[in-house]
Amino acid sequence: MNSKVKRLQNLSEKYEAYLSNYEALTESERKELKERVLNGSKTLSEWQKQLETYAALGENQPKTITLHKDSSLPSGCVVVVFMIIMSFVFGISLSLFPFFKENSELLGQVIVGGVLVSIIPFVLSNYFKGYVSNKKLHKILAVQQKEVNGIAKIPTKDLTNFIMPLIQCFSEEIPKDALVELQIDFRDKKSNEFAYNPENPIVDWKYYQVPWLIIKSRLVDNTLMQLKVDYMVRYRRYSKKGRSGKWKAKTKTKVRIVYELTMQFSKKRYSLAKEGTTPAGMKIKEGDRKVVVRNKTFTKTSSLETTPNTTQVLMLAKSVYSQVQSNKG
Repeated sequence: MNSKVKRLQNLSEKYEAYLSNYEALTESERKELKERVLNGSKTLSEWQKQLETYAALGENQPKTITLHKDSSLPSGCVVVVFMIIMSFVFGISLSLFPFFKENSELLGQVIVGGVLVSIIPFVLSNYFKGYVSNKKLHKILAVQQKEVNGIAKIPTKDLTNFIMPLIQCFSEEIPKDALVELQIDFRDKKSNEFAYNPENPIVDWKYYQVPWLIIKSRLVDNTLMQLKVDYMVRYRRYSKKGRSGKWKAKTKTKVRIVYELTMQFSKKRYSLAKEGTTPAGMKIKEGDRKVVVRNKTFTKTSSLETTPNTTQVLMLAKSVYSQVQSNKG
């Protein structure tokens, strides 16, 4: 086995393992992956398992290679060509004998018999087995690569750097059997679906508002929690003349990642803190049975590749809990 065939076999094995991970997903999970939008209610462990599979699909995606169109003959044609060559060899060799020159009918029978007998060792030879194996391998690779390329990919960094660590933090605060409402939108943040016109738009700028993440669940202390992460995107594409006199296309992006945390506390367990100041931007609403505290913060960046930060969420949670006190003393 030469090195090229060995590399192709290793690639085929990677494709097979990758596709088996994809096939382990349910139909609804495959649909969500294809649409790049997750929306549903599951337990936290179920969400973790699904997101881990998505992350594995993104991280372990095999490299695609250029498979040139197979111009080699089908295996059956190779056997026919071999038979034709052997017919000429037997015909020329046997015709040198005077006995066969005088018996053309017998010569033909011997040639046919010799060709048929020679087919068996040819088909069993390493050359023919390798030829058939290579053609089969190329065919399998073409099918596998088409299936792999048809699987939608989602940003792995968003999963591994923010969403999965965030869910891991929540695992200590959310009951194991509690349902978690989760919405994640992995579509392009500059899609037309997210375009909008602000009140005072700047000329030549395009604006996008992306409701990227929503997590809603009840915590172990019976507090109802909702976390929202939105992207506010400003994008501009323009031309600029360089020193060489040539015009070059330039782009400029301004991104604001907005974090909003809303906590609904039961007054049986919590009450408003008597001391302390309310931070700017925080909203507090007190009713007969519950206290609702909402706080918001944001970070700025110039790249859509920047992932949100779990530290911002933890700081929001800390500021929200600082506004209430436990009734247990």
